[in-house]
Amino acid sequence: MIDALREQITSCILDGNPIRIKIDLFYQNGREFYFGKKHGLHPVLVHGYDPSRDNIYIVDDISEYTEYCVPFTEFLEYFTENEAITDNSITQYVLKHSHSSNINEKVIQNFVSNLLLLESELFDSISNILQLADIYPFALKHEDLIETLSSTIYRKCSERYRLLKLLNLNNDSNSIKNSIIKKMDQVLDDWLLLRALSIKAIYTRNYGKKLIDNSRINLHRISKLEREYHILFYSLIHNFNFNFSAEQEFYH
Repeated sequence: MIDALREQITSCILDGNPIRIKIDLFYQNGREFYFGKKHGLHPVLVHGYDPSRDNIYIVDDISEYTEYCVPFTEFLEYFTENEAITDNSITQYVLKHSHSSNINEKVIQNFVSNLLLLESELFDSISNILQLADIYPFALKHEDLIETLSSTIYRKCSERYRLLKLLNLNNDSNSIKNSIIKKMDQVLDDWLLLRALSIKAIYTRNYGKKLIDNSRINLHRISKLEREYHILFYSLIHNFNFNFSAEQEFYH
């Protein structure tokens, strides 16, 4: 089964087609909540293969959303004893290169339009962070809290990656680029702090008032930072000025 998987992956990549495939986080070093402790499926993008070194290149959010070079033998271990391997079908992306900037312009404009449609819903959802602060002592004792916080952090890493790509497409982004990235990093740092506090409480079984209060303060700060970040972000989106010379970077 593993040999067949290797052959299928290399065949797709050598044909020039990146693939999306689910791995088992139990076997992937770098995620302390899962590695060697808990099984969980997670999609990664495989987009390159170096046969001389037998390495593959993936895009994932292990520590941040970026490219990683992984020995193929190590990557195949991510599927060992994975019960879901039978329905773990590979999604192959056949790249169609278009020389029409009008088509790419339409795709990016649709992307920005969809973001605008979600604006109100997204700002409303920020209030859920304060609701979590209210029920935090109860949430802290729920077995899925760390997994939920980890998923939030991984999504924020992905969001940061997309933000950087989007900023590359905006002719007028220089004035806002540093402030919006700094705000995003503050948001991400505080989610990481909350997870660290929660892990400490769970593993030491210390649910004292000081830890609860610090975590609630942290959640209120996250709510404030998230709102400030999204105000900056939507200010950028509402005044988006396309730079299509950078469009290939967006699709990378």
